[in-house]
Amino acid sequence: MIEIKLSQGAKRGHGGVLPVRKNTVQIVKIRGVLPNTTILSPPSHSAFKDIKGLIPFIAKLRQLSNGKLIGFKLCIGNTREFKMIC
Repeated sequence: MIEIKLSQGAKRGHGGVLPVRKNTVQIVKIRGVLPNTTILSPPSHSAFKDIKGLIPFIAKLRQLSNGKLIGFKLCIGNTREFKMIC
């Protein structure tokens, strides 16, 4: 299964920081970042900008992964955000 993380409750809309000690060789290869550095993650995805763009992105991931299941994780703050996903 492939999981897309859209947001998290603790810091919604703020991105994240991966400290140097967690920047492993595997992370360097997967994310294409420099080793031994702190990595700043943007608060949004560069592959799509809204919910309408998420659907084609999921379809592309499914095709590229030979049909693996695709899930997404997010934090919903209000009813309007929930309805946008539905």
